Amino acid sequence: MMQKINKRREIIKKAALNLFSKYGYKKVTIDEIVEKAGVAKGTFYLHFKDKDMLYVEICDSLCDKTKLAKQLRKLIEREKNSKLRLYKNLLGTIFYLNDRPIVREMYLGNKNFFSESVSKSEVDKYKKKILNMLFEDNSVKISKNISTDEFIEFYSMIVKTIFLHKKNNQIDLIYTDKIIKLFIDGVTSDNNWKNISPNEVIENFKKCYEN
Repeated sequence: MMQKINKRREIIKKAALNLFSKYGYKKVTIDEIVEKAGVAKGTFYLHFKDKDMLYVEICDSLCDKTKLAKQLRKLIEREKNSKLRLYKNLLGTIFYLNDRPIVREMYLGNKNFFSESVSKSEVDKYKKKILNMLFEDNSVKISKNISTDEFIEFYSMIVKTIFLHKKNNQIDLIYTDKIIKLFIDGVTSDNNWKNISPNEVIENFKKCYEN
């Protein structure tokens, strides 16, 4: 009996995952989920209090930080070059997000993929947890001029750029390879810039333009 109940629960979750991945949380209704799952609406409420509870359970299974950490460790365990370790970590994270449309869209800030319980602030905490794992690898030396929070913010911008640059719904590997390498060269460099004010540069440019 329990096996049959658990099977129905998984059928509902699988149908919901498919719909949420395509349309986001807000655009999917319980009626659409039960129709996709081929179960009665009453069966849905037997397993889940509401749509939000179902979404939280799906997101929890997708956002498995421990599983991701294991995958990344396996990817870099034999790599001695610190830059390549960071490269593999970052590229692995990109494809982890690409294979999980719900997690990817939340990461990119798509409002359709947030719910009452899965908020932007919760997603931001998850993003930090993912990227903080990179700093647990002591062989990767980030520039002393860049804080952990800045690194996370910069990398989030890189991720958005990579996904906006997809071709035929596929990640452009050549573009991704180049932009990640440029990013790594920047964040691992300790070359100090001459103290210069961006406002001063802009004002000087305006003067030149006016003349």
